[in-house]
Amino acid sequence: HPAPALVVGMPVGFVGVLQAKAALARSGLPQVRLEGSRGGAALVAAVANALLRQGWLERPRP
Repeated sequence: HPAPALVVGMPVGFVGVLQAKAALARSGLPQVRLEGSRGGAALVAAVANALLRQGWLERPRP
């Protein structure tokens, strides 16, 4: 299986969240993650929106 192009790692509120984030940090994968126990879907959506907006603004134009 090919490696993901980017991992957005912002889980929140489950047992082992700090360990999961530490494992992601060690993975060597391209990533956006938060340190500590904070996270959640709203933050992941904000990251996705920011990346999409940046890509849109930097797109080649005819």
